[in-house]
Amino acid sequence: MPYRIKGTLSEDSRLIILKESDWSIDHNSDQSAGSYSVDVDDDSGRLLFARALSNGWTIGYGSVSPEEYIIGNFLDLGTGDHLLINHQDGLLIS
Repeated sequence: MPYRIKGTLSEDSRLIILKESDWSIDHNSDQSAGSYSVDVDDDSGRLLFARALSNGWTIGYGSVSPEEYIIGNFLDLGTGDHLLINHQDGLLIS
């Protein structure tokens, strides 16, 4: 299953995400202020740092758990039921 880490940055920042199990870098890029979403490969804990581009101020959080998500589209059938179409795996759930 795919996993992601989401959040909000109050200003333009360098976002660095480390995988805590082996300290490898999962993500390292500049992000604009506002919402961000980063895909990661599993649900193991992560260490996040956000370093403000304007002044270098840095904040970090450890033991962040990625959330699992489903790749696909929901179709509202108008009956209170939903239909999920997963384009990646050909999965169809109603």
